[in-house]
Amino acid sequence: MKPVALQIAMEKEAQGVLAALGLMPLKSPDKRLPFLYYEGKVGGCPVVASVSGKDPRYGTDNIGLESAALQAMALMLGFKPRLVVNAGTAGSFASLGAEIGDVYLSRDCFVFHDHRVPLGEFEPRGQGRFPSVDSAALAEALGLKRGIVSSGSSLDYTERDLEVFHSL
Repeated sequence: MKPVALQIAMEKEAQGVLAALGLMPLKSPDKRLPFLYYEGKVGGCPVVASVSGKDPRYGTDNIGLESAALQAMALMLGFKPRLVVNAGTAGSFASLGAEIGDVYLSRDCFVFHDHRVPLGEFEPRGQGRFPSVDSAALAEALGLKRGIVSSGSSLDYTERDLEVFHSL
């Protein structure tokens, strides 16, 4: 059975998940990359998790879109999972009904809110709009909220980012 894969950027975010699922360290399929891997079974289902590792220059977690894309690709090529779950901490807006501690599942698509490429035919590519798995039944069964997931390379936002958020 192909595993379910968890992708987590920050080590501190990952610690509780890895412990709760009883996942154990696993040898990396590619030592050239900084990512750390863990494996185990949850309810008979194989699970593999990837944590981004540390940047050797700055000593910080490898965060951001570039690292996440490479980590996802390495995870998919190395383990051929049936599903990849990107688990992490994100922001949202209280004005849109979000509260601290809420768990959201993706709805419809994933977008980039800060990839501004105002070059006609390139603009849609900059925004992404990658389709997500239909999580409606899972969200209902677990009592979770759903929303369009937007990612970017900034931890703050511009007025243009806000326009993108509110247009979704």
